[in-house]
Amino acid sequence: MDGPDKERAKTAGKAGRELRSNLARDYLGARRYTDAIPLFRELWDRYPDESRFGLKLFDCLLATQQTPEARNTLDTIVERKEFYSRQAEKKLGGLLDEYAGKNIKIEDLDDAELRRLQKLRRSASTNLAAMAYLRARLLSNEGMYDAALVELGKAEEIQVHNHPSLFQTQGEILMAMRRWSEAIDTFNKVLEL
Repeated sequence: MDGPDKERAKTAGKAGRELRSNLARDYLGARRYTDAIPLFRELWDRYPDESRFGLKLFDCLLATQQTPEARNTLDTIVERKEFYSRQAEKKLGGLLDEYAGKNIKIEDLDDAELRRLQKLRRSASTNLAAMAYLRARLLSNEGMYDAALVELGKAEEIQVHNHPSLFQTQGEILMAMRRWSEAIDTFNKVLEL
């Protein structure tokens, strides 16, 4: 976790953002989606580089069957991720060039610089499997089950801790398609995990 900023106003702003975020997540957890939606929308409008707010907004929109708006939100997530990823790549390249020019090795960096470097690396990368999973959920809500299953096939690269969600979604799609025995097999995978 990052330490407090030197500027009190900036630190207070971050604290306020996180309080609003926690409230919105509590509403989401309590399935009070209509209360969570405006909070996530406000946070994402104010902090457009924080895709976590867009992702939670997407979840709420799917849960409330606002599928067209969920599609627009996912499109915006992808657009913003591409934009901020390019920016982070440039900053990362410049920072690594700076280190090389000063003969600074990564292992010699202090904790704050390592966190900065890790944050830029995360921002510069895109988790394609996670994007496929999001598209699958959207396609499922739109009733495009075959296409959703194709996207889930791409998402199987998601880290092991996400496999239960992946299989859960796959099982629900198979149930909607009335492919009962495949759905049972898929739900058994969830139980095994």
